[in-house]
Amino acid sequence: MYIRPDRARYAGWALAASVAVVGALPVILTSQAQVSQVSWIKPLGLSTVLGVLITITIAALSTRLPHARVSQSMQEEAPHALLNLAAVAFPLCAVPQVGLALISLVKPLYITRYVLFAYVGLALLIGVLLATIAARFRTHACVLLPAAVVLALLAFLPIELRLRTEQSRVDDVLTAAATVGRLRGTADGVLYIPAARRDTALVSPHDFRGLRDLALAQAPVKSGTLKGIEAGPHDIERAMLRARRIVLVTDPGPRQADSARDRTKQRVLDEHFVPRSDSIERGRRVAVYERREQERSAFRASHFDSDPTASVQGR
Repeated sequence: MYIRPDRARYAGWALAASVAVVGALPVILTSQAQVSQVSWIKPLGLSTVLGVLITITIAALSTRLPHARVSQSMQEEAPHALLNLAAVAFPLCAVPQVGLALISLVKPLYITRYVLFAYVGLALLIGVLLATIAARFRTHACVLLPAAVVLALLAFLPIELRLRTEQSRVDDVLTAAATVGRLRGTADGVLYIPAARRDTALVSPHDFRGLRDLALAQAPVKSGTLKGIEAGPHDIERAMLRARRIVLVTDPGPRQADSARDRTKQRVLDEHFVPRSDSIERGRRVAVYERREQERSAFRASHFDSDPTASVQGR
């Protein structure tokens, strides 16, 4: 006797899944307009990829154990029955993690807490591993459970201690805002690359008082969005070229210009400005860019010639 779903069960599952998808479809379509709310998620890093691979490898190896393929309780009740625990636990562990990781290659969305439920499958297979070890040493699995818990705590203790330190804050917006507050008197505009780094100003607006947001077209309240709506690339470039000094709030390391607006910001900074200061603290970078000297002189000359009032005052 094999425990396998018959055709009626397949049809029932397909019907239930279809109803769930249709019911969730309005929410999915509506949420597409709010996709910028997850723009802060970074692309997959090496540590994340290794974590997924290690987790799935442990789960895959555990599926090869006899206890993962035959349920002892079911075998006692029905000698010919087979209940394949591996067929349930391994997909539960692997599919959410691998699926979200593959999606993140196109649009970064992978956060461990989004797939935390998948670790239920890993827990089931680790339980199988403990049962196998207990059977090998002719003891009860409950005896090994405390030892397994202690080993797990010791293995994750360094990670837990690191998470409790200040250095674990990779998005410390308050420190970055305080840095901007010290520099705002030397600049007349601020930029964010990517645009999601505008959250630095949203949590501490007093540190940005007096700085003009060169890329912002509509404020968050007026636009009904979390971080406002930016102007088009041409308008951003024009606003930047009118500035003498610009404060840039961005991420440390190579900047990822994923949009036309961000590429325009980066291009104008590289072509028309030079860096004067740079500060990186706890996952945020604050830099000051100044207009190139020859361009500043040309801008003043053109402004003087085109301003009749300035011409009269000069006489």
